[in-house]
Amino acid sequence: MKPIYIAIGANMSNPKKTLLNLSRVLAKRDIRVIAASSLWRNPAWPEGRGFPDFLNGVFQIEFNGCASELLHIFQDTETQLGRVKTARNAPRPLDLDIIDFRGEVRIDRDLELPHPRTNMRAFVLLPLAEIAPNWRHPISKLNALEALARLPLSAMETMQFETHMKPAD
Repeated sequence: MKPIYIAIGANMSNPKKTLLNLSRVLAKRDIRVIAASSLWRNPAWPEGRGFPDFLNGVFQIEFNGCASELLHIFQDTETQLGRVKTARNAPRPLDLDIIDFRGEVRIDRDLELPHPRTNMRAFVLLPLAEIAPNWRHPISKLNALEALARLPLSAMETMQFETHMKPAD
């Protein structure tokens, strides 16, 4: 079965603790983390609004349901951990995005696969390249390293290594 990759992020409450414990939280929902990138710190976007920095990473997961089921679990998990959707790009205690669901290409009102901004985000591509450098975007066919190399240097300059993660046993 093809892999599933998800982006994880947080910039409220205790983001480091939240993300380091996330594999245990997901395991309770029958989502198994196979591989975990390091956590990377980067400024909240858009810059200049005074929001706290984000911590971001990527997981490769195993999940037996469909992409829509995974999305609903993610939304429920975000809500349980205190996320209240207000304005776009607002601070949040947890953000979970499906980057690639087994190579599925899909656009509907609730879910777009692969995630539409994957190839534009250093905070996704850098951790993705860590755990899956040969992953190929289902539409552009660029692998993670090729997509990362196409980003402007300014996108990489803001990234700072925070800590290693490992999946929960």
